[in-house]
Order: sequence, then structure tokens, then C-alpha cells
Amino acid sequence: MTQKPLSILLIGGEHRLQDGLRALIASLPQKPFIQIEKWGAETIHHVKEICPDLIVLNADAPDVSSLEVLKKIKLMNSHTRCIILVDTIDEIPSALQAGADSAILRGFSSSEFFGILNKMIAETIP
Repeated sequence: MTQKPLSILLIGGEHRLQDGLRALIASLPQKPFIQIEKWGAETIHHVKEICPDLIVLNADAPDVSSLEVLKKIKLMNSHTRCIILVDTIDEIPSALQAGADSAILRGFSSSEFFGILNKMIAETIP
């Protein structure tokens, strides 16, 4: 029986950040399928359509609360793991309360990101 490839969705963030995250994630041995979604009215619809295993959510939504989007994502797909990127340590408790499985401060090191990412993948893959 063939297992479906791990799917990871990156939501929001500037192009440089998206490119960096994509490169880090692409280097994983699981060779996940990676998609990038910009913030917009269709974000929630696309998440529902794609049904990713893991979401890396950048808390930089221009016109909507990223925490409200996170809550909606978790209501639709409670099994989807979510990592949220925040600006300050004060935002971490709110992000976790909204349903994030992990919150990490922007400016993180690649080893810190890999540690969290690998933990989330281990919880996702049976």
C-alpha cells in the first residue's frame, strides 16, 4: 500500500520568507508536496479544498485576523497540524489558544524550525 506524500501549505508571508521556508521544507527526507497560498478571501476555501497535513501560517494577514483564520482551519480539519509564525513572544499564548500546534517567533534559526517541523511531521505520519 502506497502512502500519500506529506502535504504542507505555507500561508502568507513575504516572498523571501516563503522561498526560504520552501527550501528548508524541500530538504526534508519525506520530500513533502509544498504549496504556497497568499492571504485573501479564498484562503479558507483553498485550505478546505487542499486538506494539507501541515500548515505553516504567517501571522501577517493584512485584512483578517490570522487567529480567526487559524480557528476556522482547525474547525474544518482538526487533524491538520498548524505552526504559526508570530512577531512577539506575547502573541504565542493567543496563537496556541486559537488552535496552533506550535508557535515560533519570526527570526527563528533553521535548527529551531526543523525541530518543530519534525515534531509536527512525527505527529502527522502514522
